[in-house]
Amino acid sequence: MAILAFGVGQLVLPGIAAQTIRSRLAPHGNVLSARVSVFPAIELLFGAADRVSVVMGHYRADAAQVASDLEQAAGVNVLQVRVHSVTAGLLTLTGVTVTKRGTLVTGSGDISEATLRGAVPFLSSVTPVASAGGQLTLLGTANVPFLGPVSAEATVSAVNGSVVVAGAGLFSIFHLTVFSDPHLEVLSVAGARRPGGLSISVRARYR
Repeated sequence: MAILAFGVGQLVLPGIAAQTIRSRLAPHGNVLSARVSVFPAIELLFGAADRVSVVMGHYRADAAQVASDLEQAAGVNVLQVRVHSVTAGLLTLTGVTVTKRGTLVTGSGDISEATLRGAVPFLSSVTPVASAGGQLTLLGTANVPFLGPVSAEATVSAVNGSVVVAGAGLFSIFHLTVFSDPHLEVLSVAGARRPGGLSISVRARYR
């Protein structure tokens, strides 16, 4: 009897967990697929799973909701997420992938110049000029009263576990935290130029 119950649980519980994931994400976008793999399935009752894969068409939420959804994956050993477009706060990214293995999380996506200018409003014609040491340096043009167009830099970096955009030189007063979560420590930010924008990647780990 115990073996029968175990077998039924192994067949049924992953499907229930996948439907729970769908229900949780549905208010924030369209879920195309959600799959859960775990053995033994009873681990799902304790918030653990071997592998979870999710595919979404789009996802829209504020930074706090993004952080909350990532926290829900803390007990998943391997997480794979693909989303066509993600809008979180000021940022919209396309072709987003998020992978979690153990406590390490990596994410990547593309961001347009127009979106990037919204996050770094004092820069135009933004171009990445360096990506090293866990930060991304951007170069652009800024209009300064009485001086006209001048070259200006901004960095996107991991500061105390958060993602921060900061100006340099005349624009050092500009400082914006675009992502912060007490349960997730951002380790590094990197990027590369692509037609019409940038490709950005981030490494983080659960605290």
